[in-house]
Amino acid sequence: MAVESCLLNWGIKRVFTVTVDNASSNNVAIAYLKKKIVGWGFSILNCKYLHMRCIAHIINLVVVDGLKETNVSVKRVGEAVRYIRQSPARLQKFKSCCEMEGIESKSSLCLDVYIRWNSTYLMLNVAQKFENAFDRYATIDPCFKFDLQSSDGLPDSLDWENVRRLVDFLGHFYDLTLRISRSRYVTSNIFFNEISSVDCLLQEWQGSNDIELACMGDRMKVKFDKYWGDPDKMNKIVYIAVVVDPRYKLKFMEFALSTVHGKEKGMELAKKIKLTVYELFDEYKKTYQVEHERGSNVAGNTSENNESEGAKKKSQLNLGDQFLKHKIETREANSKFDLDCYLNEGIKVVDEKEEFDILKWWQLNSGRFPILSIMIRDILAMSISTVASESAFSTGGRVLDPFRSSLTSKIIEALICAQDWLRKSHCCKSIEEQITDLERLEEDRSLKYLISILVNIPIKVGKLVIPIDFIVLEMEEDVQILIIFGRPFLATTRAIIDVKNGWLTLKVGEKEVEFNLFRAIKHKLNTDECLRVDIIDKLVEEEFYKRYPEDPLKACIVHSNTIDYDNKEIVAYAQSLGALAHLYP
Repeated sequence: MAVESCLLNWGIKRVFTVTVDNASSNNVAIAYLKKKIVGWGFSILNCKYLHMRCIAHIINLVVVDGLKETNVSVKRVGEAVRYIRQSPARLQKFKSCCEMEGIESKSSLCLDVYIRWNSTYLMLNVAQKFENAFDRYATIDPCFKFDLQSSDGLPDSLDWENVRRLVDFLGHFYDLTLRISRSRYVTSNIFFNEISSVDCLLQEWQGSNDIELACMGDRMKVKFDKYWGDPDKMNKIVYIAVVVDPRYKLKFMEFALSTVHGKEKGMELAKKIKLTVYELFDEYKKTYQVEHERGSNVAGNTSENNESEGAKKKSQLNLGDQFLKHKIETREANSKFDLDCYLNEGIKVVDEKEEFDILKWWQLNSGRFPILSIMIRDILAMSISTVASESAFSTGGRVLDPFRSSLTSKIIEALICAQDWLRKSHCCKSIEEQITDLERLEEDRSLKYLISILVNIPIKVGKLVIPIDFIVLEMEEDVQILIIFGRPFLATTRAIIDVKNGWLTLKVGEKEVEFNLFRAIKHKLNTDECLRVDIIDKLVEEEFYKRYPEDPLKACIVHSNTIDYDNKEIVAYAQSLGALAHLYP
């Protein structure tokens, strides 16, 4: 209902495809939406190819199934990284180990998040570069070895070998997810190539001599086949999008399908796809032929008005023009053969170093294939994924709260437009790889590390004593940072804030304390308080000068036991006073 309402409010009645994730509830929603769109009278083939599955979600499911049984090597490396990242002192010591081992990598150790498999890949990809540094660190920090042996143990050479294989394994899917990210506005012609490459890769892993890799490939292949194993259950637009690519066309489909499914089944599938292409083109021809002819007639009438009467009579006597006009009126114009002309032309050969822009190619050739170009415009604009790469990596799911689910169509439109403007750049942004920013934060001490949590510390506020929990962070001291009590403190004290009159009322039991906020704002911040630890150093220094004055003679008179003092002048005065003591007993 929500999608239908948005489409009606936006005035959109022609819908070619709707891309959704793998949730079973989407099947019901698509069936309902299909019925409504057909009722509007603007459907293509009665919305036969309306439902499109999001490739990013399916790839994520395939990877998650492969990583269900995470091996102990990943856990060991993860614990080693986590130990070093817990303290700036450990991190600095680890950097020294890297310098001693001659490791010049600019990458920095990063932690993984259990619900984002790409973070596991990034962590392992960086950590495997510092294998020798981890070994050296274990020799200079005895707690490192002791701490890790209490869990899964230290990573050894076999663990690092397993990590390198897993990095190579996950790297394929990491790069694939970035390529198909919705934020890059990928055209649908790459869909088939990507899923075919994944199919071939999984088949290769299934036949691997590495038992663990083969088992992982088997688990992933089962999930892959659930969505893309049967070509008859897939949306045929996936194949048509390849056919309309001038670099491939039908010949490539015959070759690709024969390679993946065998020659006999592949050729049979290729024939079905060809029939589907012609079926879809005929539908577009029925829909847009009249509009195209009307536009051509308007252009012709405009040019005829600018011609002389003699030229009009001449054109009427031109049998060739009359023949073409007759063909257009009987809907047998050259546009009927748009698809045949396109398929019979040779494929476009593109240099490997050259980046082919399929949208630009069809824009330049739309005059040659007027009806076909309209069909291809809709096919290439079809979304192959519904989420950006940073969301596709997550295995935790996306929560749709009541607020987001009740947004109006105008707000949704504003959010979609704002997202497009923010993502207007063609560069793919990867937040996880901004390692340089992480190192900069560490250098200027912007990162805070948790040391411990103090529970039920009594804090006196006026005549009240309130138990408060504190989080102790390892960070640089700053006298300007105040202690801010948050909502738990306000809830414990049953705080009442009178903004108009400027009163803060705290109540514990029967006792109550009031503070005048306006008066407190006028007072300057006083940092010289006895609560600060550094006041002790100041008191010690003052007491020292009282006990040990700067004048050497005065020091000897005040303190008779300074004969062993380091100051030679004081020692000399002390010796002289000692000698005078014998003369004047």
